[in-house]
Amino acid sequence: MVKTKIFILAIILLIPLAVASDVAYIYDNEAKIDRNIIGVFSELGLITDLVNEKSLPSDLSNYKFIFLGDENIGENIPINKYPSIVAGYYLGEKTGLTDKDGTSKLASTMPLKVKLKGSEIIVYTSGRDEKGTAIPYYFLDNDNKAAGLIKYAGTYSTSSGKDFGDVISLAGKGDKLYTGETVESGICFFGIIKSDYWTPEAKRLFLDCIKYVYDYTANEDTTCYTDNDCVVFSVLDSETFCEGSNVVQNLTTPKCINPGQIESYCTYEEVPQILEECSFCVDGKCGEPECNSNEDCYDGFLFTEDICLFPGTENSTCKNDFKNNLELITVVAIASPNSITLNFYHNYSNLSGVKGYYLSENGINWSFLEITNSSYEFTNLKSSTEYTFNVQIVDYSEFIIQELVISVKTAALPETKIVEASSGGGAGACLTKWDCTEWGECVNNLQTRTCSYPKNNCKPTAKKPIEIQECISETAFSGTNEREITPETPKTPIQESNIPPITGASVSIPDILTSDNAILTAAVSLMGLITVYFLISSPKK
Repeated sequence: MVKTKIFILAIILLIPLAVASDVAYIYDNEAKIDRNIIGVFSELGLITDLVNEKSLPSDLSNYKFIFLGDENIGENIPINKYPSIVAGYYLGEKTGLTDKDGTSKLASTMPLKVKLKGSEIIVYTSGRDEKGTAIPYYFLDNDNKAAGLIKYAGTYSTSSGKDFGDVISLAGKGDKLYTGETVESGICFFGIIKSDYWTPEAKRLFLDCIKYVYDYTANEDTTCYTDNDCVVFSVLDSETFCEGSNVVQNLTTPKCINPGQIESYCTYEEVPQILEECSFCVDGKCGEPECNSNEDCYDGFLFTEDICLFPGTENSTCKNDFKNNLELITVVAIASPNSITLNFYHNYSNLSGVKGYYLSENGINWSFLEITNSSYEFTNLKSSTEYTFNVQIVDYSEFIIQELVISVKTAALPETKIVEASSGGGAGACLTKWDCTEWGECVNNLQTRTCSYPKNNCKPTAKKPIEIQECISETAFSGTNEREITPETPKTPIQESNIPPITGASVSIPDILTSDNAILTAAVSLMGLITVYFLISSPKK
């Protein structure tokens, strides 16, 4: 985009070269000479003589104008006779610009302004200098200044709108000073004296002051024959503006009135001039369309929709909105009894346009998390409770790209089982009992079962029951040699018995012999044996 701004700070002097200097800078202390002021004169092509007040010539008419700075000069300078710029605090009464109350001063901790043609203009870049002192300007109080002075720029208005006096004041031919003298040429009082802190607007006001006193020199002392005999003040040209599609500026053009005659004088008129021809003009500058197509609006982000509005015109602009229903991240919630952790997984490799996440558990109190973070934990939550979390993903303009609402329940606390103690077993006695399954089939003369007790219960105090015992298996018959085997009832081992088993042919013995019938059983068995013996040993008849 082409940007053009013309601001001419030089004054081109289109008059015959002068042998003498142009400006008499009158001073007392060389250390107090304002080199910035001399620099402005130099920019305008004006030659400056530094004239010490102790060696002041009696005639200053060879100079275009004289300048008095911010010093307490002792001599009475006849400013009424010459075009003069007065910029000193101590010269109000001496020069006759004020009564005996002299020049006034105004300071503020904020950069000072002046009021010019209904507008307020900032004249200093700072409110305080490098030492912290407030930077002032001088003014001629309305109640103290000479009656003929004309206000060019007034003091900064207070909240009540009160204007105290003239920061820049002008006196013309015929005006009366407090000294009783009559002004014979132009005088400009300039109170914005702290040139180290001038804004461009302050410098422009100083140039206006120079032009005012210089015009008296050009108009009264010089008879013009052509327009070229008049001075050109380009600094007074207007700001650029648009006329149709072109950039235009009103240029200040000198004009000689009554050329070659005694009554000749210079005047100025503004002539509009085209500075630049454009396809279209915006705010006094040539404009180029921001975009001619959607491709001109690409912002480098894959997840934005780039559109050129009014392509190719002065109103063209790019619109880069995030795509609808865009899912930049996936959120996975991990629950524990007292916290919820949200884990973020990016669905795009390039998220450089995303600033981060705003997170909330209640939709009111929000926390911010940079996009580089991959998780966030909400703590101090209640167990077995449903919670709702809000996640807002934003770009660097705080625009919400994606919003998620996540509902998740915290985990339950581990179950704790309470076991009561036996009332008769003393403190801490366990009531848990063994629980055994039924005996299984008899395999290889053995039977098994399983005994256990419930988990999380105390261990039973009773000894664990047996889980294996002997038994007799049934045998299938085959072939001609038959043999009858009477199966025995499965035996239950006796844990505390010392009685050995009694066996005999075709005799069945009970599984369990108690101490009460053991003797009787032994006697019956003995009688049986005796009877068999006698039957065998008795002689046959």
